[in-house]
Amino acid sequence: MAVYKDAKTAEQAFAAGKEGVSCSQGTVGGQPTTFSQKDVSAEFGIPNAVEIDFQNSQFQGQVFGFLADNSVVTFQFQGTPTADTSKLASPEDITKQGLQKLAA
Repeated sequence: MAVYKDAKTAEQAFAAGKEGVSCSQGTVGGQPTTFSQKDVSAEFGIPNAVEIDFQNSQFQGQVFGFLADNSVVTFQFQGTPTADTSKLASPEDITKQGLQKLAA
């Protein structure tokens, strides 16, 4: 969670973050990495919610981003492409739980 001096500054930071991964190809740690972005507002019930998926030969993951008043909230999940996560809660469910805790 990043807190800014006002909502306008938070909106600018959120937009810059989304733009920073708006291309489908980039590099992370010198490794070619693919990115995809989708709106998940309906899934989380929060306007402008975004999911960014990323992957390369060494890792893959997801970032969920939310704009909340003068704050930007992010949840990041990553692991190796061969990691078995079948027994773990989904990143979406963990993110929903985190958002509930922040709202409490």
